[in-house]
Amino acid sequence: MRSNFAFFTAAGFAALAGLSTSSCTSSGPAGVYADIRWQIRCDVMNGCSSYPARDVNGFSGDNGVRVTCTTIESAANRVLSFSVSGSGYSLRLAGASFARNGGSPMGSGCLVTVQEDNVYEGACGASPPSDAQPCRVSDVMFTRDADGRSLITGDIFCQGLSPSAAPGIDRELTASGTSAEATMSPLEFNLYDCNGYTPD
Repeated sequence: MRSNFAFFTAAGFAALAGLSTSSCTSSGPAGVYADIRWQIRCDVMNGCSSYPARDVNGFSGDNGVRVTCTTIESAANRVLSFSVSGSGYSLRLAGASFARNGGSPMGSGCLVTVQEDNVYEGACGASPPSDAQPCRVSDVMFTRDADGRSLITGDIFCQGLSPSAAPGIDRELTASGTSAEATMSPLEFNLYDCNGYTPD
C-alpha cells in the first residue's frame, strides 16, 4: 500500500490551493478526497488498443472529476461504496461489506464497474479472480492519516471484466503504468473523509 502521506503530493497541494472559499471550512478543505490510479488492460491482437492510465488525485470538482464515497456502519461491519469519474471514464466499487477493521469483502453484493469505451463490470470478493468473481478486493484498512484525517485504503485487481452486452470481451483492471510489474499489480485507492465513516 502507498504511504498515508500520499495525500501530501504536489498535486494535492495544488488542489488545496485551488479551492474556492465556499468549499472550505475553518479547519481546511471540505469534502471527499480521492487518490487513485488505474488502467484497463487489453490484448491488441483482440482488436483492442491500450486504454489511457487514469489518475485521480483531488476533491470532487477538481479538474472536472467527480468523487463520491459512502460507508454504512454497524457494530460489526462497514459497507463501502465509492466512485470517481471524469470525461468518458469512471471507476466504481459498490456494496463491499467488511469487518470493521477491513480486510477483504464478506458475503455477496460487491460489484466493480469501470468505464472506458464500454462499461465493464464484475462481482468482487476476497478470492483470486475467477469467471464467477472477476475482481479481488484486498488489504482494505479503515484508519486515519498522520494528521488525523479519516482514511480508507485498499487494493482492487480484476481479470475477465466484460460488458454485460458482450460477455466474451475480457479486460483487466490493474495499477497504471507500462512496466511488467504494473500490469500484474492491483490498483491502490486512498479515500479521505468518506461520508458516514467514523474511525474507531
